[in-house]
Amino acid sequence: MARRKGRVKDKWREKRWVTVSAPESFNNVPIAYVPITDDENAIGRVLDVTLYD
Repeated sequence: MARRKGRVKDKWREKRWVTVSAPESFNNVPIAYVPITDDENAIGRVLDVTLYD
């Protein structure tokens, strides 16, 4: 019989949610909440947002 390797780590629990704001030309309105694991992963991330809302 095969042995279990232990508990599976839930990667979503390690993430924290940050608010993404629009540029000053759009009055810094909050656009979305994005999960990140590290602050360096958030820098340079590109989000596609429509202007409809």
